Amino acid sequence: MRHKDAQKQQAIIRATIKLVNEIGFDSASVSKIAR
Repeated sequence: MRHKDAQKQQAIIRATIKLVNEIGFDSASVSKIAR
């Protein structure tokens, strides 16, 4: 099992919040968040 990287997890959370604010929850996909 892989260990969780706290910095990576926080970066994903920040990217998700930013994207949802910009394009809305319904339009936010995992692939868009990953970019």
